[in-house]
Amino acid sequence: VAILLLSSMQQVFAAGTLAGTVITNKAFVTYNAGSNVRNDSSAAVTMTVGYKVSINQDVVSNSSTSLDSTTVFKTFTVTNSGNHGDAYKFTIVNLPTNWVDTLYQGTTVISNGGTFYFGVDTSWVITVKITIPGNLSNGYLDSVRLSIESNPTPPVGVVRVGGVGLVYHTEKITIAKPVITISGSQSATPANAIPGAAYQYTISLQNTGSVAISGSATLTFKLDNDFRFSTASNSGTNSGTDVNGNGGTVSWTFTGADLPASMGTPITRTVNVVIEQVTANGTGATVGNLITIMDSLATPKTTTQIDYSDGVHSYIKGTPALAPITVAKASGATLVLSTTALASRTGNPGDSVRRIIVMKNTGNGNATTNRNIFSFTRVLTGSTNAQVADSFSYRYDTSATELGTYTRRTDTTGHTFSFSLAGGESYYIVVEDTIYGGVSNGQFVTNSYTVARTDGGVAPTGGSITVTLAGNTTTATTPTLSIIMTTAFVSGVGTAANPAPGDIIEYILTITNSGAGIAKSVTTSNPIPTNTTFVTNAYGAGTGIMVDTVPKTNAVDVESGGNASFSASTVSTGPTDIASGGGTKTIKYQVTVN
Repeated sequence: VAILLLSSMQQVFAAGTLAGTVITNKAFVTYNAGSNVRNDSSAAVTMTVGYKVSINQDVVSNSSTSLDSTTVFKTFTVTNSGNHGDAYKFTIVNLPTNWVDTLYQGTTVISNGGTFYFGVDTSWVITVKITIPGNLSNGYLDSVRLSIESNPTPPVGVVRVGGVGLVYHTEKITIAKPVITISGSQSATPANAIPGAAYQYTISLQNTGSVAISGSATLTFKLDNDFRFSTASNSGTNSGTDVNGNGGTVSWTFTGADLPASMGTPITRTVNVVIEQVTANGTGATVGNLITIMDSLATPKTTTQIDYSDGVHSYIKGTPALAPITVAKASGATLVLSTTALASRTGNPGDSVRRIIVMKNTGNGNATTNRNIFSFTRVLTGSTNAQVADSFSYRYDTSATELGTYTRRTDTTGHTFSFSLAGGESYYIVVEDTIYGGVSNGQFVTNSYTVARTDGGVAPTGGSITVTLAGNTTTATTPTLSIIMTTAFVSGVGTAANPAPGDIIEYILTITNSGAGIAKSVTTSNPIPTNTTFVTNAYGAGTGIMVDTVPKTNAVDVESGGNASFSASTVSTGPTDIASGGGTKTIKYQVTVN
């Protein structure tokens, strides 16, 4: 008996045999019947190859950055990797408001929702043209998404047998442009705005945007005509002064290297000026003149601004106006906080908050005789919600430093004392507020200081000079702790809520300070539960305690970043400090259920 099997073959594509191909199989048999040779065959068996859909993209999702008010082009390739020709439908399914999206195959527009035939193994390069509107913020993220869908109805005689008939392509675009923040501050302030008094102004610039500026930028600081330019940092130049050499515009130039993307620290430029002392026969600016600073609404304007570009848009950013200066008479005294002290401070109970008040004689007292005599008065007022004045004390010192011999005063309603100075001499008054333990969070005292010339000589022009420095506040801050213990299942057969003997459980103690004061010398003591055994090597050899992210040894010893130990079945940590305003400390350890 001889058997011959025959089948039909068709062309094979990348995805296999073309859908709709009929595969026929028939067997032929030859045999002997006695001396006769006979032939016979089986009935033919046929099957038709089904259509397995396969829509292939070389890029499914793409992320990129761009400026706004621009048009970008993105390309990707779509290939029919299935085993039959198909009609693909292209639909834009997500388009942000005011964005415009057009699809192209070559130069041919692919209409939204249009259907296009793709033969087997046919590839199209699709171009996505996206027009991005303006006025979008740096960091704004949105996406254009389109769907590519196989014709759900296959051709006659073709059976759809599998594959994914709907795919998506996404273009994610993040707006990236420079964002320059600019601020101005007065960083040197005489107490009296007399001709010749020196001022320093600082301009801070920071690019918080995602890209550097394009080309160059110019920073300008227009000076009031009652100011006279002295110096500027970083080669800043002054031009356009008046006929007396006063006023003018200080300028600097920057490049992308100066204002790169995502600056962590601002750059600063400083200008030193004096109230002019040239006009009116050398007496300078007239008493009562108003000197405007960084004020775009003043007449004339004294604007401070930076002009820059991102390559598409031009920007002008200016500073808010600083408080104007009224020119005072050149006589009397000055009273200022030392540059080593702050106008307002806070502290924990037990802290001492110290300020240095500098009184300078600008009169004409002689060094040995006819010295100028002054009186100094301190007025102390308390919190409106509690009488906290009794919780503070203060002291004075004639030293120019915070060290030296103090004349301590413990009264809380104010104090007046007199002293004499030669011309140009200074008197240093150290004021110290000690915050007692019983003070509540937010309670405060405010110091006001007044100096008056009281000598019997000729009063300075304009009369006796009284200068007041007010609003120096000391505020008590206290910590507020939340203490939360949680568990986490580490290993075994049970759960954190229902562990089995031999399971390992991790305890997590989280301490959060939501108060305004630092929690100091914080220690914890946590006896491990009964029926458990401390895991001595939970975080490494000999380290069974984790403080924040630092493994700690189990021994009672001194460790960097705070101590931790396991002794007498108790996990102990500290002492350590926890910062205010949400500072945390996390302690972890593990136990085995007995």
